[in-house]
Amino acid sequence: MAFEIPFGVKPLNPVPVEYWSGPYSGASTQEAVDAANSGIPSAVRFVSMEASLVVNGAAYKYWYASGTTDSDLIPFYTTHEHTPNRTYNNITSDFTMTNSSDVIFFDTTSGPINITLPTASGQGGKELLFKFKAGSNSGVLIGSGTETIDGNAVFPMYHQGQSFSVISDDSNWYVF
Repeated sequence: MAFEIPFGVKPLNPVPVEYWSGPYSGASTQEAVDAANSGIPSAVRFVSMEASLVVNGAAYKYWYASGTTDSDLIPFYTTHEHTPNRTYNNITSDFTMTNSSDVIFFDTTSGPINITLPTASGQGGKELLFKFKAGSNSGVLIGSGTETIDGNAVFPMYHQGQSFSVISDDSNWYVF
């Protein structure tokens, strides 16, 4: 049985929202934003509506954050920690991460590696990603100062191909 609208009642927006979400393309970000704003009729826009933009082959998520005018269409993520491109490091020796570090690819072919995490304090929700790319030696995550990783001062990694993430609860790191 299908949902039926009573005679004489017209749906407010008969086209599904997904139809309007894009992707909208452009050679520049402004061209893609302009394409989205001209392609999405004002009558169907709503606060929190998302639009997919493609700029030179790279995909970005935008949304109408605080209104439905053209100027309200902004990037979904506006801080460094949430940009589509994360900061990454390929390491082969001991390494101390900074607050801007996001992804670590490590190779223990030359020997064991210690990776000291940045402070979890003040970074609640921040995610760090790790990939054990190569080598047969161990890699060890070390908490900053007295901070822990799943309740331990260190978190060892032994298996090539292993990948995982840790997330800050604003005081310590937890493995996911």
